[in-house]
Amino acid sequence: MRNIPIMNIIFFDDNEVRRHLLPLTYTRPTALLRVGITTIEEKWKSMLGTDHTCSYLTAAHLKVKFPARVDKTNLMIAGHVTPPPSLAAEALALDSGQALLHNGTLIAFNGTAQDFDNKRYTSCIESQCEVMKLVMPYDIFMINA
Repeated sequence: MRNIPIMNIIFFDDNEVRRHLLPLTYTRPTALLRVGITTIEEKWKSMLGTDHTCSYLTAAHLKVKFPARVDKTNLMIAGHVTPPPSLAAEALALDSGQALLHNGTLIAFNGTAQDFDNKRYTSCIESQCEVMKLVMPYDIFMINA
């Protein structure tokens, strides 16, 4: 799989999912939850390449310890989604301004933080992959092979 050239990775928390995963997400972003031996972030990094900076868009009380590092171009990834190789490939293939969705849920976005915040996507692509989402605490055990 190819590496992202000059891309900053930001894992974002879905507020509803984050609430469902309490108390596990009270002290960390969703992407830092362990599913098996690795965190969701580590799973993505192994698929995307490890030379990229990662940060988090998370709850207000966690922003001091886990600040978001925003660049001109960012790959925004849902922190509650575990990536099969085909999903990581779809995220890597996004052009600037494109969003990757799965059943209407945002999985990834390539672009500026302002476009992400305002939900300004040039186009939306529906993922054809089987996506495993961490939504409830018991999903940690269901997803873990």
